[in-house]
Amino acid sequence: MRVKFLVCFSILVVPQILSSEEKLRFSGDIRSNLYVGLIYGDIYNYFNSNMVTLKGEAKPNDSISGGFEIRLRNENIADLDRLDELKYRRYVEPVSWQFYEAFMQFNAIFMKELDIKVGKQRISWGTADGFNPTDNFSPLDLEDPLDFKNKLSVWALSANFYYSRFDLQLVLQPLFEPALLPNINLFATESNVVVDQYKDRVLEPELILPEFRIKNSIYGARLKYKGEIFDVSASYFHGYLGIPVLREVKIETGGFALKSITPVLFYPTQDVLGLDMAVDIFDIGIFGEMAYIIPERVEPLYYVNGHKLDEQSKRAFGINKNILSVEDKHYLKFAVGLDYTFKGGYYINVQFVRGFFNEVSYSSLNNYLFAYLKKDFFDSTFNIQPSFGIEFDSDSDEKFGGEEIRGEKAIILSLEATYFPFSNGKITIGGAVARGDRGSNLEMFEKLDQMYLKFRMDF
Repeated sequence: MRVKFLVCFSILVVPQILSSEEKLRFSGDIRSNLYVGLIYGDIYNYFNSNMVTLKGEAKPNDSISGGFEIRLRNENIADLDRLDELKYRRYVEPVSWQFYEAFMQFNAIFMKELDIKVGKQRISWGTADGFNPTDNFSPLDLEDPLDFKNKLSVWALSANFYYSRFDLQLVLQPLFEPALLPNINLFATESNVVVDQYKDRVLEPELILPEFRIKNSIYGARLKYKGEIFDVSASYFHGYLGIPVLREVKIETGGFALKSITPVLFYPTQDVLGLDMAVDIFDIGIFGEMAYIIPERVEPLYYVNGHKLDEQSKRAFGINKNILSVEDKHYLKFAVGLDYTFKGGYYINVQFVRGFFNEVSYSSLNNYLFAYLKKDFFDSTFNIQPSFGIEFDSDSDEKFGGEEIRGEKAIILSLEATYFPFSNGKITIGGAVARGDRGSNLEMFEKLDQMYLKFRMDF
């Protein structure tokens, strides 16, 4: 209660004290979103969220600056299933706070070419549009599973050294922070022969996070060159996969009967060598980035009543070959695309993607084509934006214990119409559907068929 009071006091009172000195500037937005699921019983049937975002920038002098972003969120349609929950506001009208960013930046410290930034911050690498294999510090925010551009911020220490057209950035993230995952299955645990064979006995997976130890720190570096018509960057990242994978399978028996199976998930390490570029040629924007990924090999272990199974005992449970979660084979993810505005105000963005965010091994990679078109009307007070994503299967399903299916395809279609009733506000209505062959990666989005209505005001 005291924390909430202090936050409210900071938001309402402190700005009035400091803004008069023009040392602190504020902005933000108010949003209200309504989602209606088209497939009853899956993911969400009816969902409403309201959010107020407050952003602040402080600059007492030229040597130091800072910023923050606070989000206050309310969900009006709660998922209640107990009478006792109706007695508490936190269940009936859930409210949550999020400190998205809170950082300080020391400018020209030690030398005029060096800036140091510390605190909770969004570290953004890469040039592609929403599919960035080199952008690995800030984890995914998949609360809206169809919005791949959302990322969380992390606590980190970032140093930038500027020299002429070059920018060298060094980043240290001492604490691993996981992604916010969607309410759909992203994991290949079902392809494991034991988990798939005894689905009715499978319990909720356990999750193991990296320990908070110095040796588990995440770090990286990026050297960027900014030219007159093109930018190019080379980067290195050492850290963890963005989503967890299967590490163990715990089997519990009683007598001769199988009682339960518990998958255990964890985050293996990876090293990523990145390269990205952006160039503007005849008003055509061309962008691309690629990541050469060196993963940690993960072969699930199997335990029965706490005892590790040997190779001979595995066969008794139908495990006749080594099924991997992550291969030790190096692989390449990349995205390349272009955008252009045609006469008449038609804007088009197209990109080819090799490797989706949940594909974390060489044999699991697929190919994708994403594109959207936007057209403004009535002096840009109204626009329409159709978009699509297509998957072209190329993975090897049998490598991970699944049935080998060749040539799977999938597609996601969406359509949005946005009206700008005034300069700082907009209203969006849209919908999205997905269809995929069995075994395709985008098949997981079929349950997310939806229509939505979004309101937003910026200040």
